Amino acid sequence: MPTDGQLVASSIEEMLVSLAGGIREAQEALNDLPPFDSFGRQAPGYFIPHLDFEFDVELVTESNSEGRPIMKIGKKTSTSSNSTTSSKITGRLVAIPPGEGLPTPVLTLAIEEQEGSDVQLLVLAANSAGEVLDGYQVELNIDAEASRAVSTGNVSTLPSTRFDEAILTTDEHGEARTTMTIRSGGGSGKMVLLVAQLGTATAKLLVSTASAA
Repeated sequence: MPTDGQLVASSIEEMLVSLAGGIREAQEALNDLPPFDSFGRQAPGYFIPHLDFEFDVELVTESNSEGRPIMKIGKKTSTSSNSTTSSKITGRLVAIPPGEGLPTPVLTLAIEEQEGSDVQLLVLAANSAGEVLDGYQVELNIDAEASRAVSTGNVSTLPSTRFDEAILTTDEHGEARTTMTIRSGGGSGKMVLLVAQLGTATAKLLVSTASAA
């Protein structure tokens, strides 16, 4: 049978877990906000670094049918002649960075050169401590839904694209290169959103297809 202290600790634990779960759900909702606005401009992101909290708690000591005192969290019943102690629980829930504070991958995706239908892409991989990542695989994809969202005209049709290599391996400088070929079709005003991914790290790049039309 759990002790009074265990029952109180369990109640406090449930409150904190519920609060932490609410923060995580709120952050996930913020993460799902569109990365670009209706004009194709990068939208701001939001991050909850910490949350300060304060609970008013009443610790009630009552007697059970056997006369044994029982401590619990809640309001004293009208029939109870035992004591109530009011207290406050304050604290801070702090967001732990991915990797539990260890250096995390940081990706940069850029256009090195664009000529006609060919786009030379450059990927730079490092970590948050500034060290280059040598020999890591980076995957390139196209976010078709986001591309349609930022394109104009007939957004149901986008020009077809092809990567010389879609899975790249970084060199000793943390760099990797490939060529994306934008084929004809889709009309004017189209944009392609590229996404590079290394583990949980991502980098995005918006490419205009106008020069390939």
